[in-house]
Amino acid sequence: MPSKFDVNINWSAALKEKSNFIRPYGQLQKFIDSSVLQGVADYIPFRAGIAVKSGILYTVIGSGAIVWKTPYIRYIYFGISKRGNPLQYDTTKHRKAGAFWAERYKADNMTALEASVKRKLGQLWN
Repeated sequence: MPSKFDVNINWSAALKEKSNFIRPYGQLQKFIDSSVLQGVADYIPFRAGIAVKSGILYTVIGSGAIVWKTPYIRYIYFGISKRGNPLQYDTTKHRKAGAFWAERYKADNMTALEASVKRKLGQLWN
């Protein structure tokens, strides 16, 4: 059964002032969703690629919600098997693969993501 869990991005004060540009299904929100979906892929465990593909299939670009939907996604996200044992991740294809991929992506890339959003905001404003 698919599971739902939330990871929120808290933008800087400069971007919050322009928050009317980050509206559902707007150009900037579509840019953010696409950027996060592409960037987080290296952090998602990869065996056959189903977890990565589920993000592409189930995310509505512009909605502000990245969705991974497979029967086992909760286990690989939290790094615990159905029996409660810690999972071991193969990092051959995705060297950053592991549990809590969204939080780790955000911790590693928030500054760069925010800078790219600011650049895109400047493009949209001009």
